[in-house]
Amino acid sequence: MDSNFKIPDSVDNAINNLSDKPTKTIGQMLSDALYYKYGGIIYRANERRLIEASILKELEYRLKDGLSRIPINQLIAPDYQTLLLALDSLEPCINSKELRDLFANLITRACNSEYKAFIHPSFSIILKQMSPYDAKILQFYYDTAPSRLVTYTYISEQKERFDRLPYILDTYPDLDEAEQVSISLSSLMHCGILSFHADSIAYSLDDSPFTNSDFYKQCEMNRINEGKYHLSKLTAQACTITPLGRAFIHACFD
Repeated sequence: MDSNFKIPDSVDNAINNLSDKPTKTIGQMLSDALYYKYGGIIYRANERRLIEASILKELEYRLKDGLSRIPINQLIAPDYQTLLLALDSLEPCINSKELRDLFANLITRACNSEYKAFIHPSFSIILKQMSPYDAKILQFYYDTAPSRLVTYTYISEQKERFDRLPYILDTYPDLDEAEQVSISLSSLMHCGILSFHADSIAYSLDDSPFTNSDFYKQCEMNRINEGKYHLSKLTAQACTITPLGRAFIHACFD
């Protein structure tokens, strides 16, 4: 590296503001970090259409409001790895209020000593990979604690199998969204938030609310008309929120 390289004053000042903890409140520190990361985008908004100043102001308010709710004896400076990863990962999600709120929860709870043991650097990466719909499904899963996930499988006369939907929440109120729910469940399992019990065994399911949905009836009609698969079946398996998933929910969700 060139020993004569000099950090521009504007960047140097912003970094100093972030690290000068004795002269900055934690709230100002988060504001400085926020504007250091996104301030330049505001000036390019008309060209790039990435973010509006009002979104940034709303996020700043959300962060400061979260901090104001932390008892003063529990207030700590956030770990830099958590803070900077969160701000980097937030960028592609900035236009989603649902995801912004989850990031705000993560950042402010990183400033709370009672949450310190639950905060993990991977949480920002997980949030970055989630859609607002994924967050909705995870909230539903956490609130309702379903005992199983269901798999909907087509079977041919030659015993060839095709999982039409690998993961179904048959307790979800709108089962006509089963395909979208299945994608979200797959994503949450990929992220390590959900997992099948290690000792669980898949078992045949004779009755499920899923079979009353218009989606299921249309799939069955299509299967019969196409003729490749002569029957279908439902199986279920016990699923759970992983330890990582529980810590993630505790850190990011209300």
